[in-house]
Amino acid sequence: MAGAQCVFNPVAYRLQLFAVTNNCSKIYLCDIEFYQIVSEIFGGFYFLYRGLTRIESGLARRLNS
Repeated sequence: MAGAQCVFNPVAYRLQLFAVTNNCSKIYLCDIEFYQIVSEIFGGFYFLYRGLTRIESGLARRLNS
């Protein structure tokens, strides 16, 4: 219900963490979305890292043989 109205705004999120206002409840409604975005970003970096290491090991194998 309330979560559907919540549009994630990283800047407002950070500002509101420091300036505790009447809109503070909006942060907590956004929390799940915030963690979802963060986990997706880190997940992307993880897969990129795995892909790069896979390519590196493939190149190393080719160069060694």
